[in-house]
Amino acid sequence: FGYVDRYGKYVRKWYGKSVKTLDNNTIDLPTLSERQNAIVGIICKVSDDVTLSLGVTDTTRGRVLEFENPYMTESLLQSLWRRIGGFSWYTTELYHRLGDPRFDIGDVVTYTNGADSYDIPITNLGFTFDGGLSADISAVGLSVEEQL
Repeated sequence: FGYVDRYGKYVRKWYGKSVKTLDNNTIDLPTLSERQNAIVGIICKVSDDVTLSLGVTDTTRGRVLEFENPYMTESLLQSLWRRIGGFSWYTTELYHRLGDPRFDIGDVVTYTNGADSYDIPITNLGFTFDGGLSADISAVGLSVEEQL
């Protein structure tokens, strides 16, 4: 995905390695989905007559990324699929009491509860300053009801 960063520059980015580990000492207990979301396929509508797809396009088997791009080719779609195919994450909402201003959308943080660790891609991020900095962090995805 692409966005304009805090310095006014256009940035293209995909989720990489975790930038920080969060634990119960710095966050409130997060809401985590019971099952992972996983990208199992991609569908690109090139024109009214042409649609390209890779992977599984049955949405009951996982997340299918659907978009329109009149410039998409089969080789570009294959390149995209190699980068994002199989990417998985947990739908998450958490409140970071010690909001870190270095976090950006597109970063990955790791939550650990002592026994298990979860990589959380930051898809939504909101900071609050009221004498101290805090952050609402979430990774969007299917709700528990949609996953069943």
